[in-house]
Parts: sequence; C-alpha cells; structure tokens
Amino acid sequence: MILVLSVTVLFAVTLRPIAKTLFPDRFRDHVKAYAREFDLPETLVNAVIWCESRFRPDAVSSAGACGLMQLAPATFKELTEELGLPIHCDIFSPDANVRCGVLYLKKLLTLFPEESTALAAYNAGMGRVEAWLADPRYSHDGKTLHTIPFPETAFYVKKVLAVKSIYEKLYP
Repeated sequence: MILVLSVTVLFAVTLRPIAKTLFPDRFRDHVKAYAREFDLPETLVNAVIWCESRFRPDAVSSAGACGLMQLAPATFKELTEELGLPIHCDIFSPDANVRCGVLYLKKLLTLFPEESTALAAYNAGMGRVEAWLADPRYSHDGKTLHTIPFPETAFYVKKVLAVKSIYEKLYP
C-alpha cells in the first residue's frame, strides 16, 4: 500500500508539470473572466480552446474559422454586435475571441442543455443538430443525441469531454 501511494505521489509530482505543458492554462484571465460572465466552467472553455486551436490565437481552419475558439467570421460579427464591441473588432484578439466564443457556447448550451449536444452544435452547426434531434435515428427524445451521424463531430465531442476531464484534474 505504501509503495502504491509513493508511486502515485511520484507520478503526480513528476507528471503534473509535463501535463500542464501539454494542457496549458494560457489566457487564464480571459477564460476566467468570460467563463464567470456567462456562467460556464473554465475547464469546458479551456477544453474547447485546446481542441479548436491548441491555444494559438492566429489559428485559421480550412473552413475559415479563426482564433482561439475558431469562430466563423459571420458568427464573430454577430456576437460582437450583440456584445456592443467595436465594429472592427479583431477576430484574432484573444480577449474578443474568447468573449465571443464563450457567449456562443453559452447560447448553444441554452438551446441544447445537454453538454455533448451543445458541443456537437459548436462543431457541426445548430441547424444540423436540430435536424439530428428531430430524427429518431439519432435522438429518442428530441433533446439529446444518442448517435452523432458525422464521425468527425462524434470524435470532436468525445475529445472535448476527455480534455475537459484532464483540465478538471490539472486545474481544480
């Protein structure tokens, strides 16, 4: 028992710094402020950022999504207007991108209260998720998805939830 405890402590002390390098808490002030403003767990926000951009503010996807939280420019524009941010707000600004991304995630969680369904909408879009929820092949109750028909989206949801769990352990 003492040996197991000693090994566990050794791993925790040795591996935690390595794990924190792989799963950083960059942009902590932005994440903390906007997670609090929109009443979301910081761990969820960090997990989405990690999965979307690996904390690179200059990230651009093949679909044209930009910044830390990989927002489509049209979505970013709508969200900046809703928040009353300057009209020419920079989508690559960590502050603006995280604030808009967290607001968007909050809106999705309001529409789709089950976290994995909201994450599917973050990845595949609200319209697709609404269609999947209306289809008995993918949803039994019209509120949660038992099957996500896009393998990329199904993998994305699993990845975000796994990374969220890592953040919960590293940054309690």
